[in-house]
Amino acid sequence: MKWFAAAALIFCGFCINLSAAPDLAFRVGVGEIYAANAVNKGENPWIIGGNILTLGIEEGTTGLGLEYTPFAFINVQTGDTYESQPITFLNFKLYWNCAGSERFFSLRPFASVNWLNNGANLPPLWKFGASFRMEMDKRSMFNWIFFNLEAGYALRGGQGHPYLQVGFDLTTVGLLFLGIVSASAED
Repeated sequence: MKWFAAAALIFCGFCINLSAAPDLAFRVGVGEIYAANAVNKGENPWIIGGNILTLGIEEGTTGLGLEYTPFAFINVQTGDTYESQPITFLNFKLYWNCAGSERFFSLRPFASVNWLNNGANLPPLWKFGASFRMEMDKRSMFNWIFFNLEAGYALRGGQGHPYLQVGFDLTTVGLLFLGIVSASAED
């Protein structure tokens, strides 16, 4: 675990130093929660998942970027069967921000891997696809994604399936929860 903490510290220092370059942007996000539906061998499992803390860097001229998330989780429900998969610690996403405004939305083809879990000896989960994001001003260091729609193909251990995913930033979920609680308290 010490090597993981050292690698995360080196990555953060590397990103902070690179963020001084004029075309590189360092981004920090609180995380995301999402719901997805996958088609796998005739079944339609529902997947609830998310991640906590996102560190990223994006080159402004080309739109190429890399995100790292230290904690990601997935829960799968197929019919009456509920399966909680282990938390993964090495979660990287390489993307290309190919279309979008400088401020509020982006279209991003990507490839990602979720690996090194804390329990079962599962092979890495690879995802390939595209995401459409509505987000706060992209020039800001704080990455607040209002809405993320993602479609792609997931592959683990030689078995793959297409999926569709809708996600929200944890900040958005928290603000919605506070709004609902305060509205119900006023009644």
